[in-house]
Formats: sequence, structure tokens, C-alpha cells
Amino acid sequence: MYEYLNAVAQNGSGPEKAMAESRLHLEQRIQTGDMEIGDTYNKTRLVERIGSGSFGDVYLGLTDDDTKVAVKVELSSCPSTSRCLLYEGDVYRKLAGCRGIPNVRWFGMHGSEYSMLVMELLGPTLYSVWSQLGQHFSMKTLLMVVDQTLEIISQVHGRGYVHRDISPSNFMLGPTKDQIFLIDFGQSKRPVTKMIPAARHRFSFARPIVGTPRFVCLLQNL
Repeated sequence: MYEYLNAVAQNGSGPEKAMAESRLHLEQRIQTGDMEIGDTYNKTRLVERIGSGSFGDVYLGLTDDDTKVAVKVELSSCPSTSRCLLYEGDVYRKLAGCRGIPNVRWFGMHGSEYSMLVMELLGPTLYSVWSQLGQHFSMKTLLMVVDQTLEIISQVHGRGYVHRDISPSNFMLGPTKDQIFLIDFGQSKRPVTKMIPAARHRFSFARPIVGTPRFVCLLQNL
């Protein structure tokens, strides 16, 4: 990954080059142990990358009391994601206290290059667990998954939000492996009108798809 970013930073052009330069600079600061974020009383040091996306990455972080956390980073140099993470952090804050919603310790801008969100470190996604088990869940596990995911979604709706990107990759196991958490609220929103029962809802194909296309198409075909 480091070699790829270096190559794009040297030979790329336009937004791709700017993004590669920002990510490369971040990696270099992490390797030298010079990347701390947060406020005066809530510092987190980035340790290593544990996940990657198109416009940002997820890093392992260590707090002042050596608690391991996940740090989501997005590049402000990319117009399509600029300040999206700050919105997501605000949604987490408003959903605080709901069962199955991760605890966020801090979110904000780090300089002008990055927006960052520090949250509790969770386990694997439901999708990765399902894949490791040969794409099969036992009946007991399946019932537990259905019960918890529906409860979480219901609580999110109760706070007035629609997630808009429900997929197995956005449900994660907690540290104890018996609790499921819902993540990635960057696409979530508050409906302008009162929420409509599913049986009365009509899909609009004139609007662009929001969320993971594979699962959006599955819902449209129901």
C-alpha cells in the first residue's frame, strides 16, 4: 500500500495525486510515532492501518490510558467526502445510548487535511464471519442476528434516522462476540416527512442509488 501511494503521489495528477500525497504524509507521520489527535484531555495516537476504502482508511489507535480504539480517517482534499465524517460523528452522538451503536470518543478536523472519528474497537463484520463459516449460520446464530439487527434498526428509526446503507458489512461483532453493532452512518438522514410503512412505500428509480448497490437491488426486487 505504501509503495502504491508513493507511486501515485509521484506520477499521478489531479485529485488522485492530491489524495495519495495526503495519505502518504499520514502514513509517514504514523511510522515516526508523530500522529496524535483529539483534544487536550483525550489524546489518541495512530498506530497502524487496519482497513482501507476509496477515500479514507481505518487505523488502530491507542488512547492516553492505552485503550485500543478504531480511528476512521477521511481526506478533506476529496470534495465527495469532505466533512462527511463530521456529519457521521454528529449522528453517532445523537444516537448515543441506543443498544448496538458504537461509542464515539472524539471526532473533528485534524488541521485542514483530515477529518477523523475515534470510536470503540469492534470485532469482525457479519459478512466476514459468515464467509469464514462457509457462508452458513446455525439456526441459533441466525435467530440471534435477526433479533439484534432488527432491534438496532428499530432504535435508530426511533431517534428519527434512516441508515440507508444496511448490509452485512456494516454490522460488526462487539468485543465480547455476543453483541452486534451497526456502523457507517455517513449516508444516513432524517426523513423530511413522517416515515411510511414498508407496504405503502414506492421506490423512485429516477434518483441515484444510495448505499451498497447489491443490497439495494435485493430490496427493490422484494
